[in-house]
Amino acid sequence: MFDPADWRSLLFSWEGRLRRSHFWCGMAVLVVAQLLLGWLPFVGDLLALALILPAASISVRRLHDMGHSGRLALVPMVGAAASIVIGFVFGTLSGPVAAIGALALAGPLMLVMGLIVLVNLAFVLWTGLASGVEGDNRFGPDPRQAGIP
Repeated sequence: MFDPADWRSLLFSWEGRLRRSHFWCGMAVLVVAQLLLGWLPFVGDLLALALILPAASISVRRLHDMGHSGRLALVPMVGAAASIVIGFVFGTLSGPVAAIGALALAGPLMLVMGLIVLVNLAFVLWTGLASGVEGDNRFGPDPRQAGIP
């Protein structure tokens, strides 16, 4: 199982491979942090942007375990950044003119946000549930056999 002393490696290392169980531990920490930051206006949005790097790190290493390039992790990261920016912009709008503009854009933006959520969910499920390549691959040794976190 995952060694709690190795959080730094889990969240900030871009090299090697990552087991499914470690992927889910890291994602759980990031989801809880995101939920807590959601309660802080403005500062929470800025800190939420900082969580994109650890999420990308975890995803890249998991993709490496599956034998894929880490560049695939850009797909949900761009969507996550876009949704945070959209939420921030709409959170800072005020006044009657802004309210009318927000209502006019609400439908299309909700559709875009819904698609972003579906793509991100599909990506997380794919990377978290698909098995990795058995044995060594071009990204390193098999973490299940080598005892690598």
